[in-house]
Amino acid sequence: MRVEDNRSRRERRALATRAIEPLQLGLAGAAQLGCLHRQSGEQAQEEVEHLVTSRVVSQLDAEAFLNMDRNYWGVESGLHQRLDCSGLEDRLRVRHKGAVHILGLWARVGVALFARWASQPRRVRDRTFPHWQDWNAGHRWQIIREVIEAPT
Repeated sequence: MRVEDNRSRRERRALATRAIEPLQLGLAGAAQLGCLHRQSGEQAQEEVEHLVTSRVVSQLDAEAFLNMDRNYWGVESGLHQRLDCSGLEDRLRVRHKGAVHILGLWARVGVALFARWASQPRRVRDRTFPHWQDWNAGHRWQIIREVIEAPT
């Protein structure tokens, strides 16, 4: 069990893990299951969250698994923010399963290309995903070259 501060509140967290087989969960690649018990504040009700990872216990022990769960918001505020807020992914009304998969794949390729582009020196206010999208809308061949040519 670990007691720590989370957004100015005392929080108790405990994680129990066990190895599983993918067939047990019906999830390809599943190797470990975690049951996280969390309570924020003295009077708060305990929350239970179930977690799954493809890493085996020798690669990810319970302590590292607990830390990985805490770092979840790094993904939420990075990739998710770019896909949903800037990329408007949730507003797409595509119903064909294949089209959803392809659009999702290309959206992630776009975020990867943006991340490489944003790592180069430029003004901070210009290093935004919407700015990158607008520039590429006017320079379509540039983005096609980015996708088909090897990085330099």
